[in-house]
Amino acid sequence: QKVLVAWARTLGLAALLLLTVAVMCTFLLLPGPKIEESKLGDWGKEIGSASISSDGSLIAFDSDASGQQDIYILQVKSGEISKRTDGAGDKSDPRFTPDGMSLLYVVCLETCDVWTMPVFSGNAQKLIGHTSGADWSPDMKRLIYARELSGEPASLWVRNLDSGAEKEAYQSSFDEITCLRWAPDGQYVFFFDGDGPKVIKPDEGPGSVIALPVKAGIGDRDDVSWSWRPRNLLWSMPLNGLGVIWKLAITGGKTERLLAGS
Repeated sequence: QKVLVAWARTLGLAALLLLTVAVMCTFLLLPGPKIEESKLGDWGKEIGSASISSDGSLIAFDSDASGQQDIYILQVKSGEISKRTDGAGDKSDPRFTPDGMSLLYVVCLETCDVWTMPVFSGNAQKLIGHTSGADWSPDMKRLIYARELSGEPASLWVRNLDSGAEKEAYQSSFDEITCLRWAPDGQYVFFFDGDGPKVIKPDEGPGSVIALPVKAGIGDRDDVSWSWRPRNLLWSMPLNGLGVIWKLAITGGKTERLLAGS
């Protein structure tokens, strides 16, 4: 009876082991999730900073394909590209509103100003003068922008869109602040100034600024964005001839390589 019990246990363990191996093999051999891609094709011109709509159906980017920097919109499913801006000045750094209905972008001629326009139809209008960039809060109730006046240090300002009230959040020691990116959780804003990459809590002011480590080229990029999991930043930077997507956790300063390709 003891021998039979021992054999039964052995057979049971063997069956469990075989089942585990079978499940693992099935998992490893199954194809991964399907990734849909939309290729711009042989654009032939430089593509600048880009923004994707909240539903993933549209990508706005700037390019000098027309002879000057303009804003274009790509429809992801069809691959159709439409030019959305005209007139003098270089247009750059398009940013979708959280609801995907409008765009912010910068126009630089004699000065740099922030303009807004509907995504597909309607006229553009100047929103803020003398600024190098802006971004919406996730709830679309506020706007953060970089004020740049001749001979003065650049500064960050937050405007309440309902009341029009403004408050200074940060003053730099340098004359330019760029690449403003409001985090999806509404707490942090990422930006560059002459000291490198930083994040700030606009509601708490200058004392909340965190200087980020300049790793894997984050200090040289204008394509930085927040992941949908708050407090992680993403950007692209080549490594050994490969295009690499990097991630930085702002609370720990840890840099990770997420994806590499040709």
